[in-house]
Amino acid sequence: AGEFYNVGTGVSTAIRDLAAMIARTANPKMGVSFDATKPDGQILKVMNVDKVQKHCGWTAQTSLLKGIQQTWDWYIQQEV
Repeated sequence: AGEFYNVGTGVSTAIRDLAAMIARTANPKMGVSFDATKPDGQILKVMNVDKVQKHCGWTAQTSLLKGIQQTWDWYIQQEV
């Protein structure tokens, strides 16, 4: 069996901030709203990237925001 690695920036990101980054990238006029009647769920998400750094010497070269922007740019160029 092969190894599994978490790949990410290793920087914690609030789900609210992630949603705002995606919304601003897709449509700067778009806002994000949350339903206060629903459970909070997971407020922060961070990947532990120690293993991939130790075994492969890999570190993220792209910030989360830049990666979202590049992914969006690629997506809108696709003929879906």
